[in-house]
Amino acid sequence: MTMRHLFGPILSRRLGHSLGINLVPRKTCNYSCVYCQLGATGKTTGEIREHVPLEEVKEDLELFFSKPHPETDILTLIGDGEPLLFSPLGELVDFIKARYSLPTALITNGSLLALEERRRASKRVDLLLLPWTQSSRRLGERSTVPGKASPWRLTWRASSFTAGRWRGGCGRK
Repeated sequence: MTMRHLFGPILSRRLGHSLGINLVPRKTCNYSCVYCQLGATGKTTGEIREHVPLEEVKEDLELFFSKPHPETDILTLIGDGEPLLFSPLGELVDFIKARYSLPTALITNGSLLALEERRRASKRVDLLLLPWTQSSRRLGERSTVPGKASPWRLTWRASSFTAGRWRGGCGRK
């Protein structure tokens, strides 16, 4: 089974057996965080578009679930960068919910949640996971390096929008 945009399932302490859905090419991000497991981002971008073909992601999911597959507890929208940069995110979540009876999680740096359309798309997932740097403006300013497209004031504004307004789960299961 060759998957272009899926990885795993991997066993996660927070999520159980998580099938990762990669929505952007490697290091396509609006930040260059010191703690990123992928290393520094060479060139940051704030461009929200269909970075990988939505139809390919759907085909990968259909192929994965059409055959015997490893135990899967959750579908995790993540990527080798920032998944909120993927413009058809909401459409993909709707596709997943219509076909599969698994919860969805979104792992994001949260900076684009200041944009109404990105908030609407993120509210469709079951679990929103933000980094620990969102807990304090001072901590965030020390550990994240936003690109010009995502100044820190926009990121902090995104965190404020999210707190208390997001109806899905946040954090640990």
